[in-house]
Amino acid sequence: MEEVDKILIHALKQVGTVVSEETDSVKLFSSELIVEAVVRCIRVIDPGLGSALPTSLPPGMSARFRVGMSLAQACQDIGYKGEIGYQTFLYSNEPEIRSLLMFLVEKLPRERAEVSDQPTGKSVVLQRAIAAVIKAQLAVPWLPSNCRLPLLDETQCPGALHSFHVQSLSLPHCSKGPGKKQLKEVMDYQRYILPPVTAQFSRHTSVLASILEQHIAELSAAQEWDNEWNSQGLLSRLTPQDYHCRKLTRMHKRIKEQLHSATLTSPESPLSGLCSTSDLSELLQAFRCSDPSDHVLTKGTHFTHTQKFTFTQEVAAMTSSIPTGHQSENDIQLCQQEELTLLQQQFHQLCSDVNQLAADIKHLSVPYTQVAQTCTHT
Repeated sequence: MEEVDKILIHALKQVGTVVSEETDSVKLFSSELIVEAVVRCIRVIDPGLGSALPTSLPPGMSARFRVGMSLAQACQDIGYKGEIGYQTFLYSNEPEIRSLLMFLVEKLPRERAEVSDQPTGKSVVLQRAIAAVIKAQLAVPWLPSNCRLPLLDETQCPGALHSFHVQSLSLPHCSKGPGKKQLKEVMDYQRYILPPVTAQFSRHTSVLASILEQHIAELSAAQEWDNEWNSQGLLSRLTPQDYHCRKLTRMHKRIKEQLHSATLTSPESPLSGLCSTSDLSELLQAFRCSDPSDHVLTKGTHFTHTQKFTFTQEVAAMTSSIPTGHQSENDIQLCQQEELTLLQQQFHQLCSDVNQLAADIKHLSVPYTQVAQTCTHT
């Protein structure tokens, strides 16, 4: 039994039980040590169950009896089938204690058994004891201060409460890998100008909330990308970089089409019927006046402004060019000359607009050719 006791004592030390070097057998365990060993094991096996159990016996006999009954019930709850009661802990019996400790050690999580061969020391035992206590406290549900029992007041002290206020963070992102380079200006800004995270908040209570929000946002974005890549990206037979570039190109093309259609639509025709399912169209509709009765100025292109100005000038010229009985022949010729000059100016303006549109078409044909080549290769 000496080897079995050594294994048991070594495993009990791993869960934070303080066993002296002179204690090398289970028969030397006192009632205090038995209670501490059992509670430490239960807290590792079931933190929620073991968090309410004390690691030492109280001085009063009636309190000791209640603690013994609680320990016996907890051991039965985790599956112990042997005979057990308050007398097992208050009046120790070597075979019963050894059987109980062997059951508890076997119920410990597997990672405890994996690190059992590592050397132990006071610092290691202290760190594992701290980790076990923190794990047990995290397993206890949080309750408001008015609903806490005296035992929970010790582990859940009422601290200062603050609202969950989030502010945006500016973090330096590392872009290591082939084909990924950062500009020198960006690196200099991140190194010399960008303030640390703790200095980017208007109040200190927003630091933790903002960091948690930033971390969750990055995790959700990475998870969404993994889901999209596993469902659609792998079917495209492209590399992640090419798939991302193709998606970005399609998005830019869609935005250009929506902006172009929204620009060419006359103010009298509503945009809701054009693309009722498009969020971009709804956004454009919100910034555009579709009702002529609304006193909102609509912003058009240079070409639409030129057309409106030309139409106004034509109406004015036609009105002024109508001969009346009081106008002489010289006045009529002068009006015709002014009309001819105006038409020539309009002609030159239209030629300039046509040349500008041709240049825009030539500029847009380059990305179109690249997209066409990409589609051909895929």
